[in-house]
Amino acid sequence: MKGKKKRSRLLFQLGLTFLIILIVLLTIVSFGIYETSVTGFLDGQNANMKRTLEETSETVSIATYGSPIVLEGILDEWKKNPDYHNADQDPDDLDTFIDYTIANDVDGVDGDAGFYENELPERFWPAFSKITYDSLFSSFWEVVEDLPYERIAFYDLSDPESIFVFGENGQEGPIRKIGHRYEISLKDHPAIVDMVNSPSEEIRFERSWDIPGKGSYYIGYRPFVINGKVRAALALVYDWDNFRNSIRSKVITNQIIIAACIVLGMIVFLLVLRRKVTRPISKIEEGILSYSADKSSPDMVASMYRIKTNNELEYLADSLADLSCELDHYTKENVRIAEEREKAKKELYEAKVSIMVSQIQPHFIYNALSSIAMLCTLDPETAQKATITFADYLRGNMDSLKQTKPVPFEIELEHLKKYLYIEQLRFGKKLQVEYDIPVTDFKVPMLAIQPMVENAVKHGVGMKKKGGTVTISTRETDTAFLVIIKDDGVGFDPNAAKEPDGRSHVGRENTKKRLHDLCGADIVTESEIDVGTTVTVTLPKDVQKTLVD
Repeated sequence: MKGKKKRSRLLFQLGLTFLIILIVLLTIVSFGIYETSVTGFLDGQNANMKRTLEETSETVSIATYGSPIVLEGILDEWKKNPDYHNADQDPDDLDTFIDYTIANDVDGVDGDAGFYENELPERFWPAFSKITYDSLFSSFWEVVEDLPYERIAFYDLSDPESIFVFGENGQEGPIRKIGHRYEISLKDHPAIVDMVNSPSEEIRFERSWDIPGKGSYYIGYRPFVINGKVRAALALVYDWDNFRNSIRSKVITNQIIIAACIVLGMIVFLLVLRRKVTRPISKIEEGILSYSADKSSPDMVASMYRIKTNNELEYLADSLADLSCELDHYTKENVRIAEEREKAKKELYEAKVSIMVSQIQPHFIYNALSSIAMLCTLDPETAQKATITFADYLRGNMDSLKQTKPVPFEIELEHLKKYLYIEQLRFGKKLQVEYDIPVTDFKVPMLAIQPMVENAVKHGVGMKKKGGTVTISTRETDTAFLVIIKDDGVGFDPNAAKEPDGRSHVGRENTKKRLHDLCGADIVTESEIDVGTTVTVTLPKDVQKTLVD
């Protein structure tokens, strides 16, 4: 089951990748569709609104005989007496007005101002403006009744910050009559500002949130210019929320269609991908896992050669088959070389230890036996103790030949004490030994410290006429353990090729290499002629931890 999950991971990852791409693509496409739909709708809507406003403004022009002065007079009448125009027409006023126009043949315009100033007395203007008002707003209502607009309105813009409403008609009839006012902020109505500042009959469009009510509207204005100023504007209002919902519905529909197409394409692609890619990859994976388990290159070659895809995966399978053969050869060769190196390393190590022990033993054994022989006559009891100590010391040396790993420092310290005890028998009061051992919980190679102590005795204190003191101490720092061997003997020049007695530094270098190889230790030797020598062995704690564990 786990293997199946692993083999399905590629398809899952690719599917997830395509899903993310799908989401991003749908977002981009949806945004593009929305923006295109909004732009296209507004372009078409503007054209429709412009045509409707032009046709409706022609109705206003006809009703006012095409005279700006007549229009201005009617607007003044509407604004001066809104209650009269909101009420029903008085039949008497209407009959009187009709009788007068028939009797005086008042049916046209004599110049721009003839109808207003000469032909129609002032007392008949209320009736005329009332008739014009009813006629115009009846035709306005037909506009929004037949077309998908929210409402149509006629505004007075003589004071643009306080728009006086001549009337608003919606699809169900009049909404507002003469007298209502809109208090607006011009900064929120750039189209009105443009009309006022640049008087022309050009139609403007804008989004509005406070005209004709609190909401979201799209408005087209057709201004009326009188005496070089915009006096009024015919406004056609579209409900922006309805438009937005319509666009969203179209976008969602398009999204569903596009998503379905993309998902279907993705499924087809993944099926093809599974056949051409994931199946061969699964076979390659099975071959590799099998080879990892049994290291059988023939089986690996056979399984890889069964993969036939005629693409890069077949080349990969062939390469893996060749690689398995090369790995078999390389592994066998490396094992052989490693075995030979390990054998040579072990033989070399044992030879070095044997040589080191042989270097230590001859002169020391001779001197120790001579000292014990003298004590047999002078101090038999001490001679007995010395013999036992010497035997224990030799046994420790013999055991060291079999010991290839570091031992606890306490064992090395006990061995050093036995060596120094025997040396004190030989040198007597000329050799003083001091121990300062606060720390012992670390390991060192067996017989690794003795050569440095032996040098301190033989080439340091032993070469001094009055003798001296050998001090062995240990210390601990944050990162290492220290073993310090100090003597106040004759000293030597550390930079010299040979020591004062002609002995080279080979033994010291061998000891240094052995400590470094087994414990990662570093040895620092400081010496001054006629002052003495100090040898510091630094044993890193990180290496010690691996030895302890």
